[in-house]
Amino acid sequence: MIIPSYNREKQVVAAVRSVLEQSCAPFEVIVIDDGSTDSTWDALSPFRERIRYIKTPNSGASAARNIGVREARGEWIAFLDSDDTWDGTKLWRQLGCVERTGAKVCFCVSIDQSGVTVDDLSRMDGDLVDGSERFYPAGDCRLFKYPRHPFLQSLLVERHALMAAGMFDETLAVAEDTKLIQGLVLLYGYS
Repeated sequence: MIIPSYNREKQVVAAVRSVLEQSCAPFEVIVIDDGSTDSTWDALSPFRERIRYIKTPNSGASAARNIGVREARGEWIAFLDSDDTWDGTKLWRQLGCVERTGAKVCFCVSIDQSGVTVDDLSRMDGDLVDGSERFYPAGDCRLFKYPRHPFLQSLLVERHALMAAGMFDETLAVAEDTKLIQGLVLLYGYS
């Protein structure tokens, strides 16, 4: 579990708490402090025994995420931005899905704070109903027909697959998540 953060001392605590309170505890939680000048380290003091904190010079979210991937020891990787939170069953549900489907790449629906679905996966597949799951093999292009892709925060990916897809392109100022997600889907399919 990787959380990049830059000057978000007030938000990062809720993000870390939402990960640590998962019904299926993550193998590890890595916070990459991307050169913050605020009190991020102090804000995380209640969690210091339960997280890995890595401070780096400010290089952007892609570089911070890539550092987190290289430092990760677990088989599965998930990302959460420091100003977002997860539902308490996110990891449990996704790990169950990858176990049932054999997927190396798994997305879930993202819902904003007001309860509105913000990346409705059912728009990509009209037969996908709430609570259902499906595996789409490599080469299935339905994800590319939809104008948006699932949010990075909804991704659970096998570490080996992430490394093989090239990780985040640090030369891109925008759409680095789009490039990675599309590469993963083309190589491995998704559920």
